Amino acid sequence: MMVSSPEIKSSISMSDSHVSEYESRLDEECAKLLLDIRRIGEPGEPFVLFGDLFDDDEVANYYEALDLTIRSKFPFASRCMVP
Repeated sequence: MMVSSPEIKSSISMSDSHVSEYESRLDEECAKLLLDIRRIGEPGEPFVLFGDLFDDDEVANYYEALDLTIRSKFPFASRCMVP
């Protein structure tokens, strides 16, 4: 079965829309993470240990899925990073 050109163009447009949506969401998440790192870390230093970051209730609740993913995929690393 051959797909017509308008169907292909429609599919590409939908893909572009999805990519744009994900890109926007990623930008928002990165900006939020940077704000959280700056809020929790030492003033003037954009650095915080993973464990310190997730000891903060607001961060832990917001990034719960990320925390669980890291712990499940990298058990050794999470033991080293999280008290």
